[in-house]
Amino acid sequence: GAVVSEAVGYHKPQKEYFDVVFSRIPDFNIDRTILVGDSLSSDIQGGINAGLRTILYDREGKTPEAVKPDYHCHSFDEVVKVIESL
Repeated sequence: GAVVSEAVGYHKPQKEYFDVVFSRIPDFNIDRTILVGDSLSSDIQGGINAGLRTILYDREGKTPEAVKPDYHCHSFDEVVKVIESL
C-alpha cells in the first residue's frame, strides 16, 4: 500500500516518515533495503536520515554536493545493475 505523508503527519526527508513506512512492511530488514529516488532533497536525504543505502536515479545530470547518494545512476539499466550487484 501507499503511504501518504499528509495522512501520517510526516514528510520526506523526515526519519519519522520512513519509520512509518518500515512499520508497514512485513519482515522489514534495513540491511536488505536500498532506496531508489530521483530527488536529492527528499528521497536521498530521507534515505540517509533513515539509515538506508541510496541510489540517485538521475536522468538529468544533477551534481550531488551536500547530499551524497551511495550510488549515482543515469539510467534504469544502471540502477538494475547496482541492485543485482548487492
